[in-house]
Amino acid sequence: MSLLRTPLRSGSRLRARPWQGDERVAHVAPAGDFLGPLTADDVRRSLRPLRRSGYQVALTAALPRADQPPFLEVGFEEIERLHLLLHTFDRLDPAPPPVGCDIRRGRRRDHGEVLALVRKTTATSRLHDVVEVDGAALVPARAPD
Repeated sequence: MSLLRTPLRSGSRLRARPWQGDERVAHVAPAGDFLGPLTADDVRRSLRPLRRSGYQVALTAALPRADQPPFLEVGFEEIERLHLLLHTFDRLDPAPPPVGCDIRRGRRRDHGEVLALVRKTTATSRLHDVVEVDGAALVPARAPD
């Protein structure tokens, strides 16, 4: 089974997948189909195939207050309130480098070692067939002198 599973009915207005890998709990969210606001009938129609697929419970993603009525109308109930936290990074102390790690600006004489490392790591990955790195690729990445 794929991680993302949508109801079998075409035209479903909800996306669904197992909640944290639990095949009994469906995690549902509006599909973002730009067809206008969801209605209670849209939610009801989308839930039926999920129940037939073996789900026992459905949870929504965090929903803005304006998107909640059709879910509440078909029997969903609020179990948690989402609290968003904000950090503006203006009070963030710079992280010290890891112990034993000497960090400095890269220099032109480092290009050979950097290219060798990039080639070594991409040779064993799927990127090997897609990415080709040469010295010219390092020029845009170089910090201004």
